[in-house]
Amino acid sequence: MAEENDNQAYYDHIRHLAETIVENIPAVPASEKPKFVVIMGAVTLEDVQDIKEKFSADALFLHVLDAFTILTEKTLDKFTQEDISNSMFLASSLAIEAFHERRSIVLDIGLLEAEKVEKLLLIMKALGYETVMNVIADDEIQQTITAMSEEEQWLSCAKDELNSDLILYLFEDVTGSPFTDETQQMLSMGR
Repeated sequence: MAEENDNQAYYDHIRHLAETIVENIPAVPASEKPKFVVIMGAVTLEDVQDIKEKFSADALFLHVLDAFTILTEKTLDKFTQEDISNSMFLASSLAIEAFHERRSIVLDIGLLEAEKVEKLLLIMKALGYETVMNVIADDEIQQTITAMSEEEQWLSCAKDELNSDLILYLFEDVTGSPFTDETQQMLSMGR
């Protein structure tokens, strides 16, 4: 029972932290749609910080690795699989709060497959967002990936998948239903 209360207190703390972070981002006027900006390309760990700095004044930078650093105050090289759950909970809480408070969202999806990117854009359009693609061009993409350490490559792949999952969780939280192939077909026909 005491452990349950500790867990609940921790999750309440994370939800409050999400509210506090989102409060500091300007709301989009009711006459406009909030923006969902997708960052694609070979995004290195250094790029993640640059992207956050570029967009954070006007939008929520939704990123599982950023959630990790907020929660733990550790550097990204300390991120492990054990950190995924709590980082995802904070990032999911941020996404939900941003949606309900009409905040724009920036999401780094790196080199995610085109089919998954299309799904994310479709979801966010259905949730009332204007979608924008921002591609980081890298003529030497293979060299960029090869130059990464094994840990950086793992983080890069993991964050792409985890960040895309955040939008699926957001859809489910807002609609009460998971995003299925049938849902995708219905939304695609309604474009």
